[in-house]
Amino acid sequence: MKLGDCHYCGEPIYFVLDRLLGAHEDCRSRYIRARGQIVDAVSTAASTSDPSIKLLKDKVTTIADSNYVHKSEVIPLILEGWEAAIEKAVTEKDFADQTVAKFLSFSEFRFLPKKKMSNSACWSNYSEKRREQLVEVTERKRLQAQEIAQRKAQRKRRKVQQRIIDDIRNGLRIEPNVAMDNTPINFQKSESLIWIFPESEYLKEVVVQRRRHSKWGVIPTIFGMESIDRGTVGLTTKHIYFVGGKERFRIRYDRVVSFVEYNDGLGLTRGAEKARHQMLVTGDGWFTYQLVTNLAKLA
Repeated sequence: MKLGDCHYCGEPIYFVLDRLLGAHEDCRSRYIRARGQIVDAVSTAASTSDPSIKLLKDKVTTIADSNYVHKSEVIPLILEGWEAAIEKAVTEKDFADQTVAKFLSFSEFRFLPKKKMSNSACWSNYSEKRREQLVEVTERKRLQAQEIAQRKAQRKRRKVQQRIIDDIRNGLRIEPNVAMDNTPINFQKSESLIWIFPESEYLKEVVVQRRRHSKWGVIPTIFGMESIDRGTVGLTTKHIYFVGGKERFRIRYDRVVSFVEYNDGLGLTRGAEKARHQMLVTGDGWFTYQLVTNLAKLA
């Protein structure tokens, strides 16, 4: 006895189970399988390097027509497959221009309406992620270029500095990096300016904690470096100069017992009995140390 017609093929239904489903089990299975095939076909094509939209359109049409998928259901299934490929691209961080062009090509032959594409939340998310990556890549390239330029400038500066050191060792005349008249330092007539380090810092050794007795024994005096002033450091053939807002002094090379090289400056200790360690932060410890030690040999 006929129990109704199949929702998909339109043929009579004779079994109670099919009647409950409103369709033949085989027809329903073919329909469900076809929907998945359309999504997979679109997703796979969207993930290839050069999808042929015309061939894909013919394939999707054949699957739909052969398996009871209504025309009105095809576009949503295409959109689903297209978005699946986009989500995969987001996961893989594939934001290349070729990938974007590939996704946009799905509007060809009216395969996927542009309005559907532009209204897709998945596409909006992909576009936003791509913009973020472009900004990140641009910033990374800028920093890399800046780092390369800094390294080149540093290498060039080191060559100039090394040449100056060699000239000092060979007793040649050195052209200072700043004219003597343009400095706040009052030089002596018998000396020549070699180099100026503007925006330097002067530090001096101070007592942090004095020597004292405790129940555990004698605690020795603890010293530390304290920032005293900021100003200009000048190196001449005879002296080390510092001129700041509060402190101003001149040190003859032969009055210094020892020089210490730091990454960002020079440390020195005078020959006086109670002299404390001093430090001049110039920003370039190697060059400052090399200048001072070689000039001291000639003084």
